[in-house]
This record gives sequence, C-alpha cells and structure tokens, in this order.
Amino acid sequence: MKRKILRKLCLTAACILILSSALIEFGNVFKMINKANAQAGPIIRVEPLNETLSSNIINNVALMVKNEGGGNALSITLQITPLNTYLTIVGSNVYTIERLGPNESREIIVKIYVPKSVSGATALRVGAVFMDESLHSQEVVYNFGFIITGNVEFALQRSCQTPSKIFPGDLNIILTAIIVNTGSEEATHLNATLKLPEGIKPSWAKSDNVYVGNAFPDIPVECRFYLDVDESTPPGLYNLELELVHDDGKSGLTVPLLISEKAHFEIVDLNISPREIHPGDRGIKIQVRVKNSGNVEAKEVVIKLVGSSFSGMTTSFLGVLNPNDEAKAIFDVDVSELATTGDNWLQFQISWMQEGRSLTQNIFYKIQISPSNPYFYVYLLAPTLTVIFIVAYLVKRISKKK
Repeated sequence: MKRKILRKLCLTAACILILSSALIEFGNVFKMINKANAQAGPIIRVEPLNETLSSNIINNVALMVKNEGGGNALSITLQITPLNTYLTIVGSNVYTIERLGPNESREIIVKIYVPKSVSGATALRVGAVFMDESLHSQEVVYNFGFIITGNVEFALQRSCQTPSKIFPGDLNIILTAIIVNTGSEEATHLNATLKLPEGIKPSWAKSDNVYVGNAFPDIPVECRFYLDVDESTPPGLYNLELELVHDDGKSGLTVPLLISEKAHFEIVDLNISPREIHPGDRGIKIQVRVKNSGNVEAKEVVIKLVGSSFSGMTTSFLGVLNPNDEAKAIFDVDVSELATTGDNWLQFQISWMQEGRSLTQNIFYKIQISPSNPYFYVYLLAPTLTVIFIVAYLVKRISKKK
C-alpha cells in the first residue's frame, strides 16, 4: 500500500516537472515571438542635433525623428513642450509626419526664443504619437536638456558726420558711429574697422580702425573714423561696412556716409589783349568767361588770378551763379619782368559759398609768354639819346660864342 502511494507521488512529481518544463519552454517561445513582433513594428526615436541655446535670440533647434523599427510608422504627431516657462516656442509646437518607413528619418526645426537674462540649463519634452500598419496607436516621450549660453550681437544706435555737409575733395572728415552690444554677453578685445570703397580713404594710417576693448551689454560705444574724400568721388549715399571682430567671432554693421554734390566751374572762353605778351609788359587785359556746369547753386562767387607772374587787379566778384549760368571776369594786370617765357599756366582760384560752407576750385589754363624783343630798348632810347645829343651840342655852341 505504501509502495503504491509512493509510486503515485513520484509519478505526480514527474508530471509536474514535465509540465513546468513545458510551460517554461512555452514562455520562452512566447517571449521570442513577442520580441520578433516588436522588432517588426515601428519604433520612433527622437534626437536633438543642438546641445546649446543662445539667449536674447530665436534659436533654431533641430530634432531628428527616425523610425528604427521594421514596420511603417503612420500619422506621426510630435508635440514640443518647454519644461521652463521662460522658453517661448515661436510658431506652432505641433509637427506632423505622414509616414516614416523603416530606417527613414526626418529633420524638423523648432524655433525657440530664450530671454536675454536667462542662462544655465533648460529642457524640452517631446511627445510622439504614431500608428503601425495595423492602426494600433503608440506613444513615446523624450526629455532633452540644453545649456543656455550668452551671445554677442551689435546694433548701430546712431551715426553722424562732421562737417554735416561733406563734398568731394574734403579732407579729415569725422565719421562717428555709436554702437551697442545688444547681446547678453560681454564682447572682449573688440576691434572696429571700416571697409572703404574707392574714392574714400583713411586720413592717415589706421584712421579707419578703432580698438574698443571690451563692450558690455547695453552700453553704447563711440567709434570715430577720420577719412579723406577724393575730388573725383561721385556724390551720393555710401553705406560703409563696419566690421566688428571680438574673441567670440565677428559681426557686421552698415554706417551711412552722405557726400553732397558741389558746384563745378569751367572756363568756356579766355582772351588776352594784346595777343602777344612779354615779360615786363604793362596794362594787359585778360577776359575770362566762367560757367557753373554743376547742378547746384553757387553764391558769392569770386575768381582770382593766382601766381607771381602777374600783378595788378587779379580778383573779380561774380555773385550768384545758378546751374549753367555764365559770368565774365576782366583782369588788368602787369607781367613780371621775371616771368618765364614759353608755355605758362594761368591759375584761376574760384571760391564760393554753398550750404553754409566756403568751397574752392582751381582751374589751369595754358598761355604763351613770348621773349622780349632784344632791340626794344634801343628803339625806345634812340629818340631820347638824339635829343640829349642835340641839346648838348647847342649848349656847347652857345658857350663858345660867349
């Protein structure tokens, strides 16, 4: 009896062992089947391509969305939520992707504004809801951390030019630019350089460059540049590039420079009477006709004959000359006995008032001074000497008779 009971117990235990072994094997197979089914379905991963955010600007945060599973992911909806209230998403915080196949990826850009006063660490939460091909819905959530760094950014607060009216030919003009670091971080070893076009140059070496040093946020900095404008530079508005280089990079601004048009004169006719002049000649008349060929009015116009070869009445007042107006000046002069014969250049200096400024222009005109006649003085003295000889002879005869 005892043996039968013992045999039944052994059989029961064996059955239990066999059954439990079978259940274990079935569980392993079930797990393998589930794992295979999971790999066959879609798996959505989201990864940020940025590690940092800059304050006081709108950041472009790139998120890479990838399907790492073996099936298609359908109707993917991404919702981005800042975990700090000071972060602001510019535009929509919801993005949709219609379909991602296995190993397919898509990049999305989220615009996030970070206030100027913020620094340190922050985080974003990205939730992704999607469906597999069986239209079963799944959801994953990711939290991403970012480091907020300060930035350096410049703006032109204002600019001015001295004098206020600048004309071609002006020298040592002052162009002042007031710049402000609108960023949240100090700019160190700041160096400002103007990029000058043809016709505008530094008044001296490096006068187009200013070393500022450190520029703190919101503190205006003055940069003064000293420039020369060539006489041939066309008038107009010049937007000069201001390059700002500092330890964290470089920035560029535009500084305006306005060059105004000035009156322009030319000699349209010149007559000398007599036509042939010599060193030592007296009472020479020079008639000059001057034209304002510019597009602006010139006031208090004065023309002056400059140089050591002529003396006498060498200045003439012409008054107001509007565009295309002409005026005549007459000079009554003597030719210096030391004047060089041959080709000579008459120099006419024209001065006038325009928009409160006194301006000048020099015009050169070539003339010929002929050599003096070597017999001129003989011809001039011959009658005088004859009279002297006659008078001396008569005096001598009268004295003999006495």
